[in-house]
Amino acid sequence: MSGTYQHHSHDSTAPAVLVVPLNYAGDVLMLRANTALSLPGGLIAEGESAEDAVQRVLRTVTGFKAEALFKLSSPAPDDVTLYLARNLEPTRAMTDPIYQGTTERVPLADIDALIDAERLNDMITIMALFVARSAITGDSHADQEGV
Repeated sequence: MSGTYQHHSHDSTAPAVLVVPLNYAGDVLMLRANTALSLPGGLIAEGESAEDAVQRVLRTVTGFKAEALFKLSSPAPDDVTLYLARNLEPTRAMTDPIYQGTTERVPLADIDALIDAERLNDMITIMALFVARSAITGDSHADQEGV
């Protein structure tokens, strides 16, 4: 099962991933529902690694795959693993309907303005974006080097 991670509806006994997908330009690929934005996420299937789940979620929900994955310190519940996915590559022809209208590229620097505009209103999503931004700018929130 993949899609947008929703804290309030997540089965707390099932492990899940939440992804901050960052393209080459430094924009976060967010999912759009009406005017609200969220991050891709989903449950980890039985026998699937967290990294494989991240790639499956990205491919299924956004049509992209990540060249590099970095596990971040997670603001999410203990059973949710937060990943920064960098250097996104399309997995389908760019004319595929998956690339039309369901995602929005957002500069990481615009998080504060999106919160003020009430386009970001899920606390887990907001905290995940701040953790990713801190990891990219050099704070110590990343579990791996080279974020």
